[in-house]
Amino acid sequence: MNVSADVIELIFLTLNGLIGDITAHEDSIIEISFATVILVIGTAIYTLVIALLEDIVSQLDVTSSLHKMRTDKIDSYCELEALPDGLKIKIDAHYDNLWQKQLGVNGNKILTFFPSSFKTEMLLDMMSPLLHQTFFVKDCTTDFVAQVLNFMKYELVLPDDTLFNEGERCESLLFLYKGDVDLLTAKGVKFKTLSNCVLGDASFFGFEPHLCSAKTADACEIFSFSMESFIVCIHDNHLSKDYAEYLAQNKINLQKSKESVAKMIRNLKSSKMEKMMVTEQKDSVPKGVILPEAFSRYIWEFLLLVQTISVTFIIPYEVSFLNNGIELPLFVIDTVMDLVFMMDVYARLKKFAIMKDGFLVLEPAEFRSVYLHNDFGGDALSVIPASFIGYLCGIRDRRYGLLRMLQFVRLRHFGKYLNNFVENISARTKFTISTAQLRIMQIFFVVLFLCHWFACVFHLLGNMSGKETWLITDESMAASNGGRYLRSFYWALYTGK
Repeated sequence: MNVSADVIELIFLTLNGLIGDITAHEDSIIEISFATVILVIGTAIYTLVIALLEDIVSQLDVTSSLHKMRTDKIDSYCELEALPDGLKIKIDAHYDNLWQKQLGVNGNKILTFFPSSFKTEMLLDMMSPLLHQTFFVKDCTTDFVAQVLNFMKYELVLPDDTLFNEGERCESLLFLYKGDVDLLTAKGVKFKTLSNCVLGDASFFGFEPHLCSAKTADACEIFSFSMESFIVCIHDNHLSKDYAEYLAQNKINLQKSKESVAKMIRNLKSSKMEKMMVTEQKDSVPKGVILPEAFSRYIWEFLLLVQTISVTFIIPYEVSFLNNGIELPLFVIDTVMDLVFMMDVYARLKKFAIMKDGFLVLEPAEFRSVYLHNDFGGDALSVIPASFIGYLCGIRDRRYGLLRMLQFVRLRHFGKYLNNFVENISARTKFTISTAQLRIMQIFFVVLFLCHWFACVFHLLGNMSGKETWLITDESMAASNGGRYLRSFYWALYTGK
C-alpha cells in the first residue's frame, strides 16, 4: 500500500510541475466558495469510496455472488446435457424471478429455519383469508390448522407453468397467495381466471381427479398442502370419523363447485367458441417485435451505454467551453445522438418485447403499457429537440449547451445499461465480470463523471468576463480549449481527491 501511495503521489507531483499550481483567485468569492465546497464534497466522496471498497473486499456481495455461482453451475449443466433452448430459457427465467422476488433465497428452505410456532403465526397472518374459505379446514380447531400450516410448502411459479391437468389425480391443495391462474379445458382453451383463492379444493377433499387444467397467467406465489400431509393431520388429530361425517353433510357444497366448472366446460364444447378461442390463444411472436435476447438488442443496448457516457461528458463541456460558437461536426454528433434517443423511445413503444416478473411480454400493447407507466415520461423529456431548435434560431454559445441539459434525464438509465452490457458479455463470452468488479466499475465512472463536471464548472467560473479569475492569474486566457480543460480537470481531480 505504501509503495502504491508513493507512486500516485509522485504522479501528482510530476503533473503539478508540468501543469502548475492551480488555485482559486484570492479576490473571487465565487471561486473560493466553489473550491471549498468541492473540498468538502471530495472528502465525502473519498470516504464513501473507501467504505464501499472495504465492503466489497470484506463481503464481495455474498448474496449476489452465491446466486451467480448457483446460476453459473445450472447453465453449465444445461449446456452439458444439451437441453433444448426453450427449457434453458425457462430455467433462467425461474432463477431471475427468484432473484427479483427474494434475492435468490428459496422461501421454502427459509421456512424450515423458523420454529413451528413462529412459522404457524407468520403463515396464519398471511393466509388467514384463504383458510377461512377452505373446505373442512375453516371449521377445524386451532391445533389442526396449526399442523396444516406446518406442512405447507412455498413455491414461486413462473408464468405459463402447468399446475395440474384435467383428469390427473389431485395430489395437492393449492393456495394462490399472489398472481393469477387460468383454468383451461383439455384442449387448452381458457375459460376462467382466478386470483387469491384455493385451487382444486373440490377434487382434493372429494378424493377425485381434476375437472380441468390450470396454468399460471403470470408469476405466482403458491402454498401447497399435499394429500399425504392431510391424511397425517387427520390421523394425528383422530378426525377420520369427523371428516367422513363433515363430508357427508357438506358434500352438496363440493358438488356445486364442481358443477359450476363442469357447466362452463360443457358450454364451450357445445359451440364454436372453443375453436375461436384456441385460435386467439395461440402464442406467437408478433411481426416486427424484437426479443430481449436478439443480437440486435445487445448492440443497441451497448450503443445506448456509449451514448449516455458521451452525453455525460459532452454537455458540461459545451456549457463551459462554447465561447466562440459550436462547430458543425459537434452539432452533427449532437443531432445524431438526439435521433438515436428518439429511435429508442419509438422502439420501446412499438418493437422491444420485455421480461416482466420472469414473463416474456410479446404483445406491443402490453409492453407499451409497461413502458408508458414506468420510463416513458423521463425518456420523452430527454428527446425534446430544444438545442436543435436553438441552433436553427442562431443560438451557438453556451446557451446551446444549457438547452441540451434535458438529455441528462437519460443518466438514470446508466446503471441499467451497464448491467445489461456486463450480462451480455457474460452470456456471449467465457469472460465473467463479478458483482464486486461491477461495483468497482460503477464507482470509477461516478468519480470520473464528478471530476469532469467539477472541472467544467471551475472553468466556467474562471471564464466569467469582467472579473479577476484564476484563468487570468494563470495566464491561460489565450490557451486552447484543450489546454484549459486539462488544467481544470487536474484541479478538480487534485482538489476532489
